[in-house]
Amino acid sequence: MKQFILFAVIALAAGLDLNSGPNPSVSLEQVNDNCNSCPLNCVANADCPAFNPPQPVMLPHSDCTRYYVCETGRACEMKCPPGLHFNVREWVCDYPHRACCDPMIECVPNTCVPGVTCPPTN
Repeated sequence: MKQFILFAVIALAAGLDLNSGPNPSVSLEQVNDNCNSCPLNCVANADCPAFNPPQPVMLPHSDCTRYYVCETGRACEMKCPPGLHFNVREWVCDYPHRACCDPMIECVPNTCVPGVTCPPTN
């Protein structure tokens, strides 16, 4: 039901008549321009579910500093904060040595700070 309401709001904002079908003069850019929550950098992607599940679906990008978030069958490109890489094991932006994405950076996925986050040694 939520998806239908969202579709109806987008359709009305784009000037579509739900009873007569889409207006061929309305472009995807116009729909996105009229929808503040619709990312403009999304493309159809078969790996993304057609309907959004309760937990977001994220996909890796070929650029370690970027990743995709699925939105109703589309992959929307996102960028990690400066200095971080996308970690596909944890599904978060992380330090490059923990993300293990760039082959030029030594991979140390489970680092800890001695005396702080490392387990005690006997």
